[in-house]
Amino acid sequence: MAYLIDTDAIAHCETRPDCESVLQGLHRAIEATRLKAVEQVLDELRRWPDIQARFTRVKKQFVIRNQYRPEIAALAGQIAEDFPFLFDLTGSRNPDSADPWLIACAKFHGWTVITDERKQSTKRIPYVCRQQSLSVRCISGPEFFAEIGIG
Repeated sequence: MAYLIDTDAIAHCETRPDCESVLQGLHRAIEATRLKAVEQVLDELRRWPDIQARFTRVKKQFVIRNQYRPEIAALAGQIAEDFPFLFDLTGSRNPDSADPWLIACAKFHGWTVITDERKQSTKRIPYVCRQQSLSVRCISGPEFFAEIGIG
């Protein structure tokens, strides 16, 4: 099974006492081609430059190659149109949020989305993933770590 990871599932590592071992585990999952991200995730990590640098080094293996194929782009556009709240969760509109791309790529490939966003919220990635038209599996960072044996 392959996974697509959201920015928050990586950046929240800083709050864990075992952050270094988690980051190493993420790198092992990338090397095993089990963990990917969309380009926007790498860009969003700029708020955590030390973490971003670690993932920039493995960008070719980490960032999904066919993200912009027409079918995925059309689905990402539809998701953005149907769920505009994905763009404005922090009060400042992100012009190219990773969220619609993560969900669209996961749907297209049959992969699982990893995010630490609250599952109960109706304005977050897990809610969108649960919609009948999408039905994308969505798990938290800790659930992912447990599934693949990190940390």
